[in-house]
Amino acid sequence: MKLAGIVCIREHYGAIFNMEKKLLCASGHRGHYFNDRKLPVSGAANPWHQPPSSGVKGNAGALKDKTMRAVVTGGGGYLGYKLGCALASSGASVVLYDIHKPIWEIPNGVVCIQADVRDYDAIFAACEGADCVFHVASYGMSGREQLHKEEIETVNIDGTRFIIDACKQRNITRLIYTSTVNVVFGGLPIEDGDEETVPYFPIEKHVDHYSRTKSIAEQMVLAANGTPLAGGGVLHTCVLRPPGIYGPEEQRHLPSCSLICCCPTCCVIMVCKFPPILLLLECCIVLSY
Repeated sequence: MKLAGIVCIREHYGAIFNMEKKLLCASGHRGHYFNDRKLPVSGAANPWHQPPSSGVKGNAGALKDKTMRAVVTGGGGYLGYKLGCALASSGASVVLYDIHKPIWEIPNGVVCIQADVRDYDAIFAACEGADCVFHVASYGMSGREQLHKEEIETVNIDGTRFIIDACKQRNITRLIYTSTVNVVFGGLPIEDGDEETVPYFPIEKHVDHYSRTKSIAEQMVLAANGTPLAGGGVLHTCVLRPPGIYGPEEQRHLPSCSLICCCPTCCVIMVCKFPPILLLLECCIVLSY
């Protein structure tokens, strides 16, 4: 969908999303895409591990002089953490950025910052010196989170806007966004579809706010592809659309997958040589270089 289409979505459903109509201008010019508004975040945590200049303590590994520095938002979650570890293993310096601390051990070459994705100043600081940003952070996918529509909007839409802006101001040339298959899948089979031809699922037909806001955020990221950076050059963006992610140590989807595997009539759909997490990590690492 082109930029004008995104404008129509945002304006038509302004009452739903309560976002500024000026976020995207009808002319398609990107100069006014961002404004300087910063959302107040009540009870936002301070970074618990800063970048290496502050001296890392505890269970955070020290950053090394490596070929690439990557920032992973949502680094306290399963995918973000596993991605950070995989990047570190490939030789990158990694910053895991999340409002929650990872529950797993932090490997060498990885530093963690505990802060909100809606805190632009914290994002801007964390992105210093980065070559690539993996925007994995999101909110509202399942459980009681789905009831908090305002927070879903501010995290998934405003947070993404802040990430794009930070990339532009920090001269970060690569942004990889973790979207969801829900942006094109509405429950019916997709036959012979590909990324270029399958249309977005109609925004008004999404049954959950998470999918709706992720669709808008994805289109924001794709629309930002090719925009100029503050210090010259352009921003290159792409998106991944994974379904439910499971794998070793995963705690949200794996229990459900285990139940399905125990069902004789359903076990065939779970046959997979590699858990989805491994396939997704492989794609992310390839895209980052």
